[in-house]
Amino acid sequence: MQNGTKELVLSLAVAGTTILALAGGPTRGESTTVHPAEIKDVLHNPDVGWCLLTFGGWNSVEDSTVNLTGGDGAPLFDVVVLDFMWVHLEPENNVFDWKKMDAIIDYWTKRGKQYSMRICMSYYTPLYRETKEFWWKTTEPPAWLFDELGCGYQEITTNKGRTLKRPHYYDPIFMEQHEEFLKALAAHYDKPNNRSAFMEIRSHGKWGEWRGDSYFNWTDVKQQHDTLAELIRQYPRNLKHTPFCIPGYVKRNETYSSLDDYMYKMAYDVSESLGVMNRRDGFPRPFESSLYMDQRPWKHWPRIPCVGELNNYVGFDPEEYQSLVDYHVNIAQPYTTNFKHR
Repeated sequence: MQNGTKELVLSLAVAGTTILALAGGPTRGESTTVHPAEIKDVLHNPDVGWCLLTFGGWNSVEDSTVNLTGGDGAPLFDVVVLDFMWVHLEPENNVFDWKKMDAIIDYWTKRGKQYSMRICMSYYTPLYRETKEFWWKTTEPPAWLFDELGCGYQEITTNKGRTLKRPHYYDPIFMEQHEEFLKALAAHYDKPNNRSAFMEIRSHGKWGEWRGDSYFNWTDVKQQHDTLAELIRQYPRNLKHTPFCIPGYVKRNETYSSLDDYMYKMAYDVSESLGVMNRRDGFPRPFESSLYMDQRPWKHWPRIPCVGELNNYVGFDPEEYQSLVDYHVNIAQPYTTNFKHR
């Protein structure tokens, strides 16, 4: 603490003591009985709290505002997450459509909410399409990326029989277009004093969760690290006023020799050096082994905020919320959605 700050704190402390004395506060030898009142209202603080996830938000403003949260305005939630894919916002090369996202942001900010953009630049798998629990209409990056610009890709067939294209993340075409999108996004939204609690650019992996995909073939570990590191560096180059967050997952069936090995392979060494917010998906029980994924946010929580996802679609056991406390989560996202088709 600098000397000037110390003097300011001491001055405030003396001023506070003087005010209490002048107000007739208790003097030495006297006692005062206090009867605290129970507060039933939600205590709202900026940049912390609960997320409301707007699955299907790109379809209409109505889809993003119908909610199951106990009243108009989602009173228990502080942050509304806008779930969009790249193709929804740039349907044609260099043609951007912000209208739906603008309308949703306008609706919720007028109700006192912060928002988070969760934009997937990679691909989703429509695991629950038949039940409409998830109803991703598009599950790939924009077709023009491959068909017009010739970006390289690998294909995967999902367990529902769909074939999806995943870009070669190291392809210069993908890298260039990824950053061009970020520049356009920043020009439209990255303003001083905006109402965004944080932004997720889901640049890599299944569901955009930054998970190392079992089916994606890297030439070697260095190519993987350098590619992911360059994607991470694009965020602070283009977003100056909006905090950004990088998802945290693990590669299925891959082993790591140490936390440092895990950090290097997933380029989290770079994100940590830049102070990028962490995200820990899959509380309290992740899909895969979580040894190093668990160590990462816990190690860095004193200086890097963490977003935590509760992975439970059925109901919540109060004990599960302890995991949010254990990891010092700043913003928590349960799967309590406003998805009207569930």
